[in-house]
Amino acid sequence: GIEKAPLLTLLKKDFKGLVVVLLVAIGYNALSYIFKTFSLAYLTLYKGVSANTTSLSVTIASLIAIFAVPCFGALCDRWSSKKVLMAGGALSAMFAYTFMQLLETGQSSWIFIAIGFATGVLAPMMFAPQGSFLSRQFPTNTRSSGVGTGREIGTAIAGGLAPLGAL
Repeated sequence: GIEKAPLLTLLKKDFKGLVVVLLVAIGYNALSYIFKTFSLAYLTLYKGVSANTTSLSVTIASLIAIFAVPCFGALCDRWSSKKVLMAGGALSAMFAYTFMQLLETGQSSWIFIAIGFATGVLAPMMFAPQGSFLSRQFPTNTRSSGVGTGREIGTAIAGGLAPLGAL
């Protein structure tokens, strides 16, 4: 049935699921904000890269992502959403140093590769599994409030702190 106090039920009975969703949201959004937002400002302000180059790199990455998301969705059906999500997180963490080194060159080709791979491949690898993985953390009576609360709080935390952590 319909929960009369879904947030209270969520905190009492489904707290573990809420924490899982919160951590997934923080992880995905922290990387996403660093890959897409922080890097563009950093390149423009500190490396002297033109805004045209940085914007084009995100456009290219977005075009790659259009194809990557359904591919990773299909991979979730084959492996599992948890495995794809975990692989995406691990690969993103391993790529972080290389990502910054490629940006440091200030050269357009390396910037396109770095942002194209990070935002076009790695971010979709963490994004595609979320629908099925996050919803499985809760029973039907708290699913919407659980996923919504965890994702929104995690996104707010990551969006505010990720750029600071990148400094």
